[in-house]
Amino acid sequence: MACIVTYYGHMVNPNAPEPWQVYRWAPEIERIAVPSLFIVGAEEFELRRMGITRAFDFRADQRPEEKLATEDAARWTALFLRRVLAP
Repeated sequence: MACIVTYYGHMVNPNAPEPWQVYRWAPEIERIAVPSLFIVGAEEFELRRMGITRAFDFRADQRPEEKLATEDAARWTALFLRRVLAP
């Protein structure tokens, strides 16, 4: 594997207690040895708490601000992949 790109990657043990899922990550994350881009929204904690959909999940029915977040995430992904995978 050359690299990892994930949108809202699940970085916790889903069977862990809720405080662990909110404030910690799975220890396996620290063993990732390839360039990685984990994309999450700046307000991810609030989105999770309030049950709101995520801004750049590439749904067809996005609101204008969600479309901007989607475009931004795609732009960051393209830059990362070009940098990491460049010959």
